[in-house]
Amino acid sequence: MTNMKALRRVKEQQHSRHGGNGAPSPTHADRDEAQGRPQLVSVPKEDGTVPRGAAREGEIIPPAAQMREMIAGSGLLDVRTRGTLQIDMAEADLEARLGDVLRKYSDVAKEQSLSDILAIRKNVGVIRDKYIDIALKLYAIQQATPEVYKAITRDPSLIDLTSDSDISKLRTVGEAIRTKKVQIEWLPKSKEAAYEVAKLDYGVIQEGLRSGQIGPNAKVTAVKAWVKTKTSRPLLENPDTVDSIDEKIGILLRRKEEIEEEAARRIGVIMLEIRDLRQKKQVLLSQEDADQ
Repeated sequence: MTNMKALRRVKEQQHSRHGGNGAPSPTHADRDEAQGRPQLVSVPKEDGTVPRGAAREGEIIPPAAQMREMIAGSGLLDVRTRGTLQIDMAEADLEARLGDVLRKYSDVAKEQSLSDILAIRKNVGVIRDKYIDIALKLYAIQQATPEVYKAITRDPSLIDLTSDSDISKLRTVGEAIRTKKVQIEWLPKSKEAAYEVAKLDYGVIQEGLRSGQIGPNAKVTAVKAWVKTKTSRPLLENPDTVDSIDEKIGILLRRKEEIEEEAARRIGVIMLEIRDLRQKKQVLLSQEDADQ
């Protein structure tokens, strides 16, 4: 019996005991069974009314344990338990395979890397929004736990990829986004085309945006062909004007603010790691004093 069928059957059984006004009509068997176990009875308000959704006075409410048994019989708890178990097993497998390199980092950094890797595994195979998410997480892993990143490049199966080349390309895209060289809305839908854009200098990217050669609908072959024309002839800069200079200053100021926000976030993570290490140190010192 499927979960939905099991739940439907429970509802039908409950409905068969209800009267026309929606209130339950306990049978003699219900009352006899109720005598053998604790029951909950609703208490009317002072004005004699019953709170909305509450049982009427004297109504027998099935105990929570009985409801859990009914749900468990439908298989819902089994599904949730299996899902939790699969996550735990995946994390344990990663810890075993990355044991040597994970020992070099604090618990905060280790748990974050494992969480990022599990998220990458879940997202692999989904285009654009997901490849951007993977790219950002790979760059974050490299910055926070470089030895873990190296282990992933040596064994791409850790994140369910088959090529270290894909890892390197995605990390390059993540770095370009984090360093504000590109904005997400500028990137093509294809991760290959996004990589070709991420490699370019900021000035070339700006020229590509103005000319329409770079954007969400750009194809990898078109981007490569356009980039080739950039390397075959000198880049001709447009002459600066007062307005163009103001625009460039505005872009740089926004990049400065975004970089400062990112730096503050990363400093916060480092401070958490320092606090974690100091707590470990205090525990070790306390143990040494106790031994003496």
